Amino acid sequence: MKQRVITTSEQLAEAASDLMMIAGHLPIVISITEGTKTRTSGQNSRYWSDIESFLFEIQRSVIQIAEYTGYTPMEVRRTIGTEIPIEHVPILFATKKETVHDTLKMICEIPTSTRLGTKSFGKFEDRLSQIMSEIIGSVNAITKGVIK
Repeated sequence: MKQRVITTSEQLAEAASDLMMIAGHLPIVISITEGTKTRTSGQNSRYWSDIESFLFEIQRSVIQIAEYTGYTPMEVRRTIGTEIPIEHVPILFATKKETVHDTLKMICEIPTSTRLGTKSFGKFEDRLSQIMSEIIGSVNAITKGVIK
């Protein structure tokens, strides 16, 4: 079976012409599905940059609390971990962007983001931003409660 991706009106006209040429060889089977445009490189770059900034913000807050209280960063993370939703804890302890990405996919119940179209990926990004904001908000609230 031959698959053909059609992205332009010229390709559509060519496909119609090819179809007319094989019309005499019935029966034929044609399957048509709507294609999705995968996320753009710009979306991808912005997404990974957002995760990197997010990790930096968590690290900065943890270090700030540790310096102020005299606790180690690990002790600070453990303390914060008791105050946030359990599904956010792996992100609090993450040191790699991929770990944050994988955890966020589980929270959002999205098995893979690489096959999402641009619109679906945009929705995924919005949800991830919301979750990251919640986590940063929790960390910052604890920071403000400790550092007065």
